[in-house]
Amino acid sequence: EDDILLFFKLYDPEKEELRYVGRLLVNPTGKPSEILTRLKELAGYDPVEEIKLYEEIKFIPKVRCDPVYENKTFNGNELQNGDILCFQKASAIDTEKHIRYPDVPSYLEYVHNCYPDAASYLEYVHNRR
Repeated sequence: EDDILLFFKLYDPEKEELRYVGRLLVNPTGKPSEILTRLKELAGYDPVEEIKLYEEIKFIPKVRCDPVYENKTFNGNELQNGDILCFQKASAIDTEKHIRYPDVPSYLEYVHNCYPDAASYLEYVHNRR
């Protein structure tokens, strides 16, 4: 009853794609480190793959995407019911230098620069289906 519902998106830097992969109910006093195994399953990742988490806070008028700290509680990360968390392989950030947008914040900034207002972004989302 006191759990919070979080939505999850997976970022693939090679495809430059951010897509919805699921939702989870979590205890606000729990930690993101406790759900990493489930997130890796949602992504189809190997269990030993390291991942990086971000909170997609807002897109308009300016992108705001902050890191989520695995060992802080969900409350400590200021996560609330309905928040969107994006995640990706941590290795893509460090090793794949040929990737144009190696992490979630850089990709969201790119999309925002292409679609700076709500109408153009919604048209983009609608037409990519």
